[in-house]
Parts: sequence; C-alpha cells; structure tokens
Amino acid sequence: MRPRELEDGKKLWQGTGERFIYNENTSIGEILFNSMSAFPSNICQIHDSEDGPQIMTNREALLKAFAVAKFIDEIDLRQDRDVITVISPNTMNILPVVLGAFFKAIPISPMFTDFQPTVFKHILRITAPKLIFVDQKNFENIAEIVEELNFHQSVVIVNTESQHMKNILQKSITSFNPDPLRRDSHQTAAIVCSSGTTGLPKAICLSHKCFHMKVNGNITSEDVLLCFSHLFWISGLYQLVTSLTTGATRIITKTPFSGGYFLDLVEKYKPTYVMSSVPQLLQVIKDESLKFRDLSSIRSYIVSGDHIPQNSGDFIERLLTNGRLFVGYGMTEGECAGTLNCSRNTHPTSVGKPGSNSMFKIVDEEGNSLPENEQGEVCFRRIDKVFGGYYRDPEATNKICDREGFLHSKDLGYFDSEGYLYIVGRMTDIFKSRGREYTPFEIERSVLEIPGVFEVCAFGVTDGRSSEVIPGALVVKSRDCTLEESDITAYIERNTVMNLRGGVFFVDEIPRTSTDKYMRRAALEMFNRLRRIEM
Repeated sequence: MRPRELEDGKKLWQGTGERFIYNENTSIGEILFNSMSAFPSNICQIHDSEDGPQIMTNREALLKAFAVAKFIDEIDLRQDRDVITVISPNTMNILPVVLGAFFKAIPISPMFTDFQPTVFKHILRITAPKLIFVDQKNFENIAEIVEELNFHQSVVIVNTESQHMKNILQKSITSFNPDPLRRDSHQTAAIVCSSGTTGLPKAICLSHKCFHMKVNGNITSEDVLLCFSHLFWISGLYQLVTSLTTGATRIITKTPFSGGYFLDLVEKYKPTYVMSSVPQLLQVIKDESLKFRDLSSIRSYIVSGDHIPQNSGDFIERLLTNGRLFVGYGMTEGECAGTLNCSRNTHPTSVGKPGSNSMFKIVDEEGNSLPENEQGEVCFRRIDKVFGGYYRDPEATNKICDREGFLHSKDLGYFDSEGYLYIVGRMTDIFKSRGREYTPFEIERSVLEIPGVFEVCAFGVTDGRSSEVIPGALVVKSRDCTLEESDITAYIERNTVMNLRGGVFFVDEIPRTSTDKYMRRAALEMFNRLRRIEM
C-alpha cells in the first residue's frame, strides 16, 4: 500500500475494507439490545470467582439492565446532560449497569479502582456525575470526595455490593425499548481516562459511532473471549461490546493479572480470542509453568500498548499451535482508528497497516507531510469522524487535534514502502548526548536482543560530574539469568553506535501507569536512587 497523493502534495496512508455497519443515528444501546434479544439463551459472560464460575445469559443480563434503566429514570437522569460513573473491577453486576446506561444513552465514565484520591477527585470534578456505582473498597473514599466537591446532595452513590444494588437489580421490568439518540451517533457514549503518562489523566469522549466499527473480526457465537482489562481501558469496553454483538462468551474476573493465573484461565475456559497488554504477555512468558501449559484453544492473541520484543513475540507464537499473535497500535483518542500487524513473519517489528477506518500521515516539526521511509510524528484519525474531544476541555482538544481532524500522537515513526508502520519512540523522550539524538526505544530494542534480558526502560540521566545528559537504563532479567550490569553496557558499546555511559541497574519491576505504560519519570527517579546508594 503506497501513500495516497493529494492535490496539495500531502501523503496519507489509509486503510481499506468495510468501515462501519450501522446508520448514523443508531445508539450502541440499540445495537446491543437487538443483538442480545436475538439470542436470549446465549451465555454472555462467565465470572471466574473464588466460589466457582458464575454464569449470566443474555436474557438475565437484559432483565437486570432494564432494572438499572428504570432506576436511572426514577432519579431523572437525561442524555446530553448527565453522566454515570462506574468504579468497579469486572464483576457480575457491572455488565447490567453499563447496559442500563447505554440503553438510556447516558455517557458512562469508568475509572480504575486503584486510582489515587487525587485522580478520582480530578476526574469527578471534570465529569460531575449524577450517579456513581462504586465497589466496596472505594465507597467511603468516593463519598468523601463527592462531599468535598460540594455536589454530594445532587449525586446518588450506589455501593455495587450493597442491598441497595440488589434492590435495583430485582425490579421487575419485562418490557423495555432503548432510548433513541436525541442528536446522532456522534453523541458521547463513554468518557474514559487517558494513560496519564504526562500528568493527571484527561477525560476522553468516545462516541456511539466509534462502537459502530466492526471490532469483532471473525468472532462468532462459538468463540470465548478473555481480556483482563477493566472497563476504564478502551480494550475492556470493546471486548464487552464485541462479545455482546457476536453472541460470544466473555470471561471476566476481579482477580489481578498474573502469568500463572492467566494460564489457569486458558486451560479452564479454552478461550479462542485473547487480548492483553505487552507487559501482561511478558508476565506469561516469564511464568515457570508455561512450558507445561496448553494454549491450543487460542486462535488470536492480540497485544497492544507498547512495542513487543521480537524474541518474545516469536517465542509465544511458537506456543500458539493453532493461533497467531497480532500486534496493534492506536490511541484511545483515536476511537478505534489504528493499525494491526497480521504479518509478523515478514514484518516482525512493525505495528502493522492502517485499519479499515483509519487514515494516517507522518509530519515533520513544521507539520509538513513526509513520504515513506522518512521519520516524523505519527498523526491519524478515523475516516468517518473527527475526535470527539476531551470532556469539558476544548483547550486540550485543540492541542492534540489539528485543523484536518488528525490526532498528533507525539510518537515518532515512519511507513515503509509496503505501507507498514514502525514506531521508533516518543518525541517527548528524545534526548541529546555528545551531539547525537537518542530515543529510549532504540536503546531498548538493542538491549532486548541480549539473551537473558526480559524488560528494559531507557532514558537520559545527568552526569554528576559534567551535568551532561547521558544514556542510562533499568533492566529486568529473566529467571536464572547470570548477566552482570557491565555485560549490558559492554554489549551496547560493542554491537551498536550507542552507549550506556549513564549505567545500568537491575530491578525486579519497572514503574508503570494504570494502563501499563512506562512511567519514565518514576523510572528515572528509581535509577537515581539506586545510583546514590551505589555511590
């Protein structure tokens, strides 16, 4: 695929194929209602709990969702005016809550259960919800924050484990129709949090239209889906929507992710379709029991959110005897626009080609479009709509979105002559050392080639003697690895044009955000602490 040449000389890379399947005025609530009503006896989700598997059919989920929608009516919430916040891990009660909000076309704002109070307060101040569904762990904390924000009298807070919640779900509603959209499918369906790598998270608006996208691929009612993502991750929301629109069964759990537990679930429920972050995949590879496990049920294993070491990708793909590993790229702000690499055998380090609803350009510092094989900032958008913006933050929206509707990712990358995208780093992470520009990604990619290296996070550190910025890194070793820190620096100097004069420290884990992105600032602080101890 070559870039499309426009009259003004700009070069765009654009996906092909079917883009969306529903009309302009359809809500995600109407889509889910129709899909689930057509197959009422299908098992929509199985909750793996300490008490054993808990099963819910489409019929059961719909009746509970009707009850939630009735409760929303009783407290007089309205679309285009109100917001419903959800703070809970994946449990049986959360699906009816989300469906009830979708049926009433009221935006949901899912948040991570382990957010710090400052983050909860920040997002609640922005969204000003009228209804909050919260788990037991966070109930008192959220109640205090709501009171501190001085809108406690206008907010209903429901503990998802309380008798109040049980009473809501037991309302007898046998006949129900979802509310139509008052405007069109560009209305906001969900408000999700950005990764927060550069500060407090932003509140990202996802439209009903973004869920129109065929995110299900070849999934059918015979498939079983497994994804550990909370609903505050866009992958968690898409997994929920995909399972309900296809009739597939979704496996959920509130147990934290670990490589061993993931492998337990694979052998227990035989999922055919798996989604995870790259760090989660690396935990699976690191698990000592992996060589004895059966992964034969997995047909598609999709990873995203970070670059995947080639040797790790090759290793896990050899174990997928009946499946393949796919690598994706995108931003939550992209509303389902992005890339997917379906050809790791020929382009192992690429994040793939643009999806059917995606349009890309690569630009230089002045915003000029660049041709293939030239590195610049990766910018992209959905073909059929422009980013819905950050909720109640037009200034931040204007900063990320240009006049053509393209999102500026701050990622550095390029397209090759076949239309494959390669990500080479973050613009904000570039540093200069002795006249040479470094991106952490290029250092990390080289270090990951060393046998025994499991993870690496690189950055520029200050040389205490000269105040010069020099490359340094934190490294996680694989089990039974006998590497010394000096082996890492020597390898880089011997095999590349780079160096690690700032030094290397081995650590058990590298700091990450709630969305599994490297927290480079925190990693650098850890590095400096270790350096002071050594001195």
